[in-house]
Amino acid sequence: MNLSTDGDQREWAAGTVIGEAFDMAATATMTAEDFEKGARDFFVRHCGDIPRYEKYGTMIVASVELVKAVVQLLTDAGVEVQLADPVRSVPGEDHLQYGALAGNHAGRPVVVPLVPGFPEVRVFAAAEGTAVGEVVTVVTVPADRVERGGWVPAAAIAEQLRTILSTAA
Repeated sequence: MNLSTDGDQREWAAGTVIGEAFDMAATATMTAEDFEKGARDFFVRHCGDIPRYEKYGTMIVASVELVKAVVQLLTDAGVEVQLADPVRSVPGEDHLQYGALAGNHAGRPVVVPLVPGFPEVRVFAAAEGTAVGEVVTVVTVPADRVERGGWVPAAAIAEQLRTILSTAA
């Protein structure tokens, strides 16, 4: 296979890594713990010594799996959220795509991209397509909830988001 540009390598690696995640998810019912384990495994892989173009794919998958875990935890707690399309071009981030959840904050639709390993969770106004609007609010997972190696657990993120997103009627 001849991948001529860094962009070609990144797209190929992302497709390969995402394919692995879909294979992983093709099993029976997944719990929030299962999704988080998948997210953590891809995050650890992302932090390891792998080619730069593969890092792109591992971060996307880690993010999407983390979102699935957080959505399940919030839904179980009665918060109205759902998986959103992956968000592109999150301001201030160097990756092109992150998993995101959609919900409501203060009566308006919001999108919450989750960046694995970052305790600061930014909530953006919903926008067209895969873009985000302006930052609406920010919540931060307390430092004592961040694990060794930088992993921010899904339960800690869900706990912070539960305080600001709308619950089911």
